[in-house]
Amino acid sequence: SDRDWSSDVCSSDLIITSSHALYYHEMRVKGCESVLADYPNIHISEYIEAGDDEDVSYREVRRMLTRNTNIDTLYFVTGGTTGGLHAIHELGLEDRLRVFAFDQIPAVIEDLKSGLVIATIDQQPFIQGSTSVRFLFDSLMSKRVPTRKKIITELNIKNRYNFI
Repeated sequence: SDRDWSSDVCSSDLIITSSHALYYHEMRVKGCESVLADYPNIHISEYIEAGDDEDVSYREVRRMLTRNTNIDTLYFVTGGTTGGLHAIHELGLEDRLRVFAFDQIPAVIEDLKSGLVIATIDQQPFIQGSTSVRFLFDSLMSKRVPTRKKIITELNIKNRYNFI
């Protein structure tokens, strides 16, 4: 949809994460909270721990959206996005909600096209996996410590206009 979200006076957000016990997932949640702290009209009203499980995400997102009709934004920190998007479609709430996610999975790409997903962050998971294994293998085989302490991979923010 082409709804003008900038005119919203207040926003009520739902964050869907895998588990608060997983460090990197929790850091995404904390990062979101730190940015939103600068926007007094936006507040996080609910959290869901879906354990990267599509079925749990579907059930919990559906339950939360049915129970709390003030929620207008969903932020999928980790897996479970497909299940949550399915719940939104089943409830017919595509025109009332906006979604932010990670990764370019098929359900996210489809909903980028429709405007339900406002943006997704593509983390280059293949490059992350192959590069880290290459560095581990090289250091084991050559018995030398990598000279770089950090390996930076590309991070792309995709929206309906640049997802191709």
